[in-house]
Amino acid sequence: MGVADKAVRTLQIGLVGDFIAQVPAHQAIPLALQMAADALQAQVAITWLPTPQIGNGARFGQFDGVWCVPASPYRDMQGALTAIRFARERLVPFLGTCGGFQHALVEYARNCLG
Repeated sequence: MGVADKAVRTLQIGLVGDFIAQVPAHQAIPLALQMAADALQAQVAITWLPTPQIGNGARFGQFDGVWCVPASPYRDMQGALTAIRFARERLVPFLGTCGGFQHALVEYARNCLG
């Protein structure tokens, strides 16, 4: 069974970070995700998640993947750490690039290493 034979499901991807139009990565990441989806004949829905609006992370249950994007410092470090912890604890695919990866290390050190 090839990709074309499978039912198409829309993948929900949460982009954690504070969108800044002047940051090239913030323009490129949604385009890259869409290009990957097109190549796989899939659908992708992208939701920007500003760090001050993350709260307790309850809304993360809807996402198939979480990408903590570049351009830190984030406006709300705890919001970013909450998103990362949610992904880690629930085994949601996670990608952290640049500051997003650095925050993933901080989250792991705080919550797993003590």
